[in-house]
Parts: sequence; C-alpha cells; structure tokens
Amino acid sequence: MAVKTAGVLHSNAIGIYVLNGANNYEAVAYSTSGSLELSRETIDATTKDNDGAKTIILGGEGWSMSCDGVVNYSALNQAGTPNTDVQTTIDLFDAWKAKTELTLAWTSGASDATDADYMYTGKAFISSYSESAGVNDVATYSCSFESNGDISKTAITNGTDVFNELA
Repeated sequence: MAVKTAGVLHSNAIGIYVLNGANNYEAVAYSTSGSLELSRETIDATTKDNDGAKTIILGGEGWSMSCDGVVNYSALNQAGTPNTDVQTTIDLFDAWKAKTELTLAWTSGASDATDADYMYTGKAFISSYSESAGVNDVATYSCSFESNGDISKTAITNGTDVFNELA
C-alpha cells in the first residue's frame, strides 16, 4: 500500500472500497469517478417572534456514495490474469439484486509504519445501478449507495486494514 498522502490529495488516489471479510477492502473495479455526500435535514423553526428571520433546528442526517466506471464482467487485470480482490460490475449487480447491505469505505487506503490516512466507513445498500452502451463507445455503469446508519471517520490501521485494487 502507498504511504500516507501529503498535501493536496490527487483525486486518482481516493475511491470507494467494499469490505469483504475482516479488514479486507476491495476497490469498486474500473471506476472512473466517485463521490461522497453527507447531508443533514433541517426543520424550519421560524416564528413571528424573531421578525421572520429564518431559524432552523437540525433533523436527521444521512450519507451516500456513488461511482461511475467502465463495464467489465470479469476481474481480469490488464495482463489478462484474474484478480479476485476487486468488486466487478457483476458483483455490484448481485449485491443490488440480493438487497445486500455493504460496508463501504471512502479512502485513499494509504498508510505507512508511522502515519495513516483516514477512511469514512458505514453500511449502505445499492439504491440504483445502471449500465449504458452507446455506438462506438465504451460501456459504462453508474452505481449509487444509500446509507443505512451512521458514517464514521477512523484512521487506517497499518498492517491490519488491507485495500485491494485492480492490478
């Protein structure tokens, strides 16, 4: 795994990972973009007593992750050899179809002996999944994950947390 990132984080270094076994995270394969969104509901508590100035109280909170990528139904790397340490588009479809709750991590996966990046982790379901294929184009997918509970921030544990990527 790469050493902890320093300074401005290059967007290619961060991605969505799915927990597959104890502390073993698999990259969502062939992704070309990803996003993490944190949200909080607000409740309007404006009264006539505050001269119409909007007053809010905080309500529920939630989070979501999404990614887009290139469709590949196998986990073959560029050399054509199997790589079983990633989530393929078939794995994403299967998780959606089976209504599987996934544990996700949004992270660079980087750590070294003295320091580590952070990861945001939480449980989620796939709320939408789509594939598209245009004429003379690469087939792509889009996947959205919706939270089922809280999200937490933890430091990556060097030597314990393993982040697998497509080689």
